[in-house]
Amino acid sequence: MSDAILVKVSNGVATVTMNRPETGNKLDPPAAEALTRALRDLAADRDLRAVVLKGAGADFCAGREPPPPPGKARTAIEVRDILEGIARANAALLDVPVPTIAAVRGRALGFGCGLVIRADIVLAAEGARLGFPEIIGDLPPTIVLSYLGRVAPRKKAFELVISGRECGPEEAERLGIVTRVVPADRLDAEVNALSSALAAKPRAVVQTCKEYFRDIQDMSVNEAARHATSVLANVLASRKD
Repeated sequence: MSDAILVKVSNGVATVTMNRPETGNKLDPPAAEALTRALRDLAADRDLRAVVLKGAGADFCAGREPPPPPGKARTAIEVRDILEGIARANAALLDVPVPTIAAVRGRALGFGCGLVIRADIVLAAEGARLGFPEIIGDLPPTIVLSYLGRVAPRKKAFELVISGRECGPEEAERLGIVTRVVPADRLDAEVNALSSALAAKPRAVVQTCKEYFRDIQDMSVNEAARHATSVLANVLASRKD
């Protein structure tokens, strides 16, 4: 495993730490690929109950490393490969079959804020800063636009992206990006309590909830209700008690 991404598994909970505190945990392409590999490996662990994603030091993740300076331009194919690496990391987080918890303190910007959105549950410390500053550098953050509007109200989401401004955790909570805001000195304790509570539940139950919630996103209310009946019937029929 890369030193940029640390993984610790204990009592059914995996803690994945982005470990580049000197950069605000900005991820370069190798670090993004290491994050993808770590998440894919964890997705295959049948003993896992929850995954916590956090950053070392003062920040969650301040984004990705900036493009090379003038004179070191990349080809369109090279740039596409870098961007696809970001998309793979987002997809790997989304594909983890058990609940994922983002523990956010400090900055969660750009790619980092995208990871926050992709997590199932987000606990953010008071004083955290979230946003998408790409537009300030004249870059349209199209990757995040592909899914931000599914989480936050579309007009609010568009304004946040098109302005490039940062928002606090309280506003992010109102937008649906953050689940809960906690005192900074309580963040680790709250994350540990939540992940331990999830680890105490049967994996099949929490995994079914996550899969069902994902599957119904594009269904009508009636379709979702029919699917709920089918899923619950299968669960009850498979019980031995």
